[in-house]
Amino acid sequence: MDVNMNWAHLVFGVSVHQILKAKNETLPSNLVDRFDKWLRNYKIASDYFHANVAKLKKTHKFEANIFKASEVSREIRISYLHYNMSLWVPFEKFNLELLKRTTIYDRQQLENMYGQWITYANSIANVLMMVPSPDESDSCVGHLEHQPIFQSTLTNQAKCNVPKNCKLYLEAGSGFGYALLHRILLLVNSRYGRNCAIFSEKEDKYLTDKLCFMAYNENQYIALSDFAVPDLFGESIALCGLLGHAHFLTNFWVKSIMMHQKVDGCFMGDVSKSNEDFNEKIENETKQWSFSRDSDMLNGLCNKHMTSIALVVVTNVVRFITETYY
Repeated sequence: MDVNMNWAHLVFGVSVHQILKAKNETLPSNLVDRFDKWLRNYKIASDYFHANVAKLKKTHKFEANIFKASEVSREIRISYLHYNMSLWVPFEKFNLELLKRTTIYDRQQLENMYGQWITYANSIANVLMMVPSPDESDSCVGHLEHQPIFQSTLTNQAKCNVPKNCKLYLEAGSGFGYALLHRILLLVNSRYGRNCAIFSEKEDKYLTDKLCFMAYNENQYIALSDFAVPDLFGESIALCGLLGHAHFLTNFWVKSIMMHQKVDGCFMGDVSKSNEDFNEKIENETKQWSFSRDSDMLNGLCNKHMTSIALVVVTNVVRFITETYY
C-alpha cells in the first residue's frame, strides 16, 4: 500500500459516508447494508496502514524544509493529511449543467492544441520538465498537513498558508499532462482536506473548473487515440469526477478504465495483462509492512497506481448513481 492507494481509500470512505448520511432513508436496505460493510472494511485497511505509518514516524527524522525533504518524509505528511475521513468536507454534488459548457473537438482540432500524438506522448512522459514536477506537487500537498483543519462550512473559507511557489504552480503551471492534474490535486486537498482556499473560495472554484475543462479536452484526445495513456485518462475522471463534473462519467470512458481490471479485482496499466492470475504467485509476497514506492505489487501482477485511480472512478460512479436516482 502507498500514499496513492491510501488517498483512494480515503475518497472511497468519505464518499460512502456521504452517501449514507444523505440517502440512508431512501436507499434500499440491502444497499445500506452493503455500504455499511464497505465502510467497516475501509476502516480496517485504513487503521492498519496508519498504525504502521505512525510507527515509522516515531523513528523518522524530518527535514525542516519540506521542499528539500526525503520521499519518505513527504509521504508520511501526506498520509496524515489523508487519515480521518470525518474531518473531510463533503464532495461537490454532481453538476449536469457543466456538459452544456463543454466543447467537443475533432481530432484535427485536438492535434492543433496538443501536437501530433508522438510529440504529445513524449511531452507528458517527461514529467521532470513539467510544472509542478511530481516531487514539487508532493511537497505542496504535504505542506497542507501543517495547516489547521477548519471544520465550519457555514462561513467563508479560511486562507491556506502555503508557500509562494505552490501558488505559482497553480497560477502558471503546465496546462496538460500529469502536472495539470497535480494542480487540481492540490486544490482538492486544500478544499476538502483542510477546508481552506489557496487564493479565495471564489478564485479556487473558478480555477478548479477551468483546469477540469482543460483536462476534459485532453481526455478527448486520449480517447480518440485508443485510450493510449489510461492512467492519465483515469486520473482526470477521478479528480474532476469527485469535484462534481458529471460529464467525465460517460459509459464509454468509464468502461475503458474497467477494461484494465483483472479477474482478481486489481487493475493493470496494460490491458493485455488483465486476464493473468496471480493466485499461484502471491505466496512469495513479503509479509513485512513497508512504505511501498513501486507501482506494482503482488509480484508485478497488480498495479497500485491504476488500481487506486480505478477505485476513485468507480466511487464517483456509485455516488453519481445514488445522488441521481435515489
